Amino acid sequence: MGLCHGCDSVYPDLAFSLQSSLLPACQSVGKQRPVFGIGLKDYLGLGGLRDRHNNRTYCDYLNTLGDLAAWLCGRNYMVRVIIGDVSYDSGVKQDFMELLHERGLMNQEGQIVNEPVFTVKQLLSQIAAVDFLVTSRYHNLVLALMLNQPVVCLSDHGKLESLMAEIGLTEYCLPLGNLDFDNVVDRLVRLETHAEALKVYIKQKTEAYRRTLEEQYRLISKCV
Repeated sequence: MGLCHGCDSVYPDLAFSLQSSLLPACQSVGKQRPVFGIGLKDYLGLGGLRDRHNNRTYCDYLNTLGDLAAWLCGRNYMVRVIIGDVSYDSGVKQDFMELLHERGLMNQEGQIVNEPVFTVKQLLSQIAAVDFLVTSRYHNLVLALMLNQPVVCLSDHGKLESLMAEIGLTEYCLPLGNLDFDNVVDRLVRLETHAEALKVYIKQKTEAYRRTLEEQYRLISKCV
């Protein structure tokens, strides 16, 4: 745009400054088995057909996540289905739940959790209720990190990749295009294996982001 920006600083997403008092506590007490969150989005591929059901990329994407849900259920894990945008992702969620029903996964009472979400508060509560999250929505990723949740990012945009790189979690970031089931499982196994260390590490990084944003606000307030 022709603006001089050589001396400008780059700051984290403003969402990382959300007050700690507004974040729910992660619900780990009393769980009989780990809970994995599967975050959905209306992924149609680059230049893909808007008609979801005739879009090969979309169908492959849903089937891969369906394979993941079946793999998790087969290991007696609970699965929570999560969306981050009601306008765009509600139809995807409906398609995914129909897919799970067709595969017989909905017959296993209590193993698949599907609850509505209309507010940020509800979304935060749903993310806080999982132990691990697989997601491709940017702010679902941000909110999970703010809650110190180990997360696998399925990226179709540079903003997700840059955040995962900046926070030092590149090995848990996979391309959403041509998503490979074995790769997702491999990252999830690593995530579960290193969960406790990752939680401590993520907490340190997000607290540093919060301090950086506080400094940014102080600089801005001096100019007002």
